[in-house]
Amino acid sequence: MASTGANLLRGSTPDLSRPPLDQIKAGLAVYIDHAEQNPDGYRMAHQVAITDSDLGPTRQTRIATQRDRILISLATVVPVDNQTQLAVTSWRAFVQTAILDWLDTPTISREQLRDLCTRTLWAAVDLQPEAHATSRR
Repeated sequence: MASTGANLLRGSTPDLSRPPLDQIKAGLAVYIDHAEQNPDGYRMAHQVAITDSDLGPTRQTRIATQRDRILISLATVVPVDNQTQLAVTSWRAFVQTAILDWLDTPTISREQLRDLCTRTLWAAVDLQPEAHATSRR
């Protein structure tokens, strides 16, 4: 039986034929849906992850896979360098915190949450929202 993390990773596999912004939004939707449908499990998993500095190898692999997928999507519109990698790694922590807060205080819609997270990533890698439509490679 596959773990929740493995199922989320499989469900959020990006469609590389879509523009990067659409890929990011689709992946975010999978995680937001999961959090909304399993709020207690999401809280427990991510609050433990925030406080536990010794993540297991399986979880570390999933985190690296998620980061690398995002970087692959972004590579079509920005150069991927150490700064971009740091921005994506930090953004993942932002997303986890934003979803946790949204679960406790859902003052915006899930679509607004998804779009906030997307805009934050775009800002972190210094892209304008329109940049997803064209490639700079």
